[in-house]
Amino acid sequence: MDKNLSDEIDLMELLAKAYRSIKRHLALFIALPLAGAAIALLISFNAQDKYSSSMMVSTDLISKNEAEFIVKELEAADSIMPGLTMEEARRLINLKFTVDSKIERIPVRNEVVIDREVIFLKITAEVTDPSIFPSLEKKLMRYMNSIDPVVQNRKRQELLHHKMIAKLDSEIVTLDGIRRQSDSRAMAGYINPASLFSKTVELYEDRTQRELRLQDIANVHLTKGFGSLMKDSRLPRTITCIMGIIGGFFLFVFIMFVQYFNKYNRSLNE
Repeated sequence: MDKNLSDEIDLMELLAKAYRSIKRHLALFIALPLAGAAIALLISFNAQDKYSSSMMVSTDLISKNEAEFIVKELEAADSIMPGLTMEEARRLINLKFTVDSKIERIPVRNEVVIDREVIFLKITAEVTDPSIFPSLEKKLMRYMNSIDPVVQNRKRQELLHHKMIAKLDSEIVTLDGIRRQSDSRAMAGYINPASLFSKTVELYEDRTQRELRLQDIANVHLTKGFGSLMKDSRLPRTITCIMGIIGGFFLFVFIMFVQYFNKYNRSLNE
């Protein structure tokens, strides 16, 4: 009980000292938060405008691990983005990258499907001039299409699909020849025309899918570009003012602590 009473007395004494200190330095207690708010607002008014927007690209030409490695390399680079002009680099404040992925099931023919990993890369840019967004978007897309993993995987897939299309063309020509021969009575008993037609249709479907795939891998896809949604990324001036007041208050507390500590230190030395 005595200990609790002692703690209460110490707390009341501390509050009394704080009250006396504020009363003794009332002008400073009022002036510092007001000065902090004024300085914060002055900085806010004189600061450059900042605009933020995001773009999204998607591709299955690289894995998630490769995309994350590329992002780390870009974030660690001395130059924010290769290919930017000096003026664009000056207006670009920051680039942030977020990597995500999902598995898509792609139908090949009939009930045959294949799974592929699609990478989604979100790029958020902060700039001082929103007019550079179109140029920045084009250069980011050009860069994404030129990185080594994308180029190498694209070449491998193009080679595969071109060879398969050539093979399918050969098979289709062969089946067309057989179909013409089956029109004669001699072949009619050996070949089912309906089965032959069905097989030809399957080959055409496979060939079409591969042609579409070649178009698909020609470029990394832009899902959503910069500029369609944009926001001012500066703090609201009300919040800026409040932060300035809080900063001024903490400065007052620090000054009072230093003053009290100096008095306490002098009393120990006497």
